[in-house]
Amino acid sequence: ASVAMGNGRAALNAVRELCAVKSLKGSSKLQAERPTVQKEFAETEAAFRAARAYLFDEIDRTWEVATSTGAIPLERRADLRLACTQMTRTAAEATRRAYDIGGGASLFLENDLQRRFRDAHAMTQHISSSPSTFEMLGRVLMGQPTDASII
Repeated sequence: ASVAMGNGRAALNAVRELCAVKSLKGSSKLQAERPTVQKEFAETEAAFRAARAYLFDEIDRTWEVATSTGAIPLERRADLRLACTQMTRTAAEATRRAYDIGGGASLFLENDLQRRFRDAHAMTQHISSSPSTFEMLGRVLMGQPTDASII
């Protein structure tokens, strides 16, 4: 989750910098001056920050349990894993949206967004953050039996 978070933050920073100097063909208006770009960026930033806050909150809670009891029960591990998965998937979505905002410029090898886009989506395929992770964590959250060996 921390790698995904750093990648997502860098993608958002990169597209903000790009929009400050890029205009569409035939227009003198910068991308950063366009209301639709501003809205898309703000929504993406809010979702990213929410996932980050959620992750940090779960890390703090898990650390508190670990330092006070010396053990981390399954439910606490599942809560932390849920936050990690959410951060990874939210960061990938933020990176995709940044890539979209960047438009055609995002495709070029010299643009950092093309690599960040690929890296973000590669991270979502890992066993710790794939879509099936939500099913497994849902079983724990709903008190259903599950193989908890990878939580």
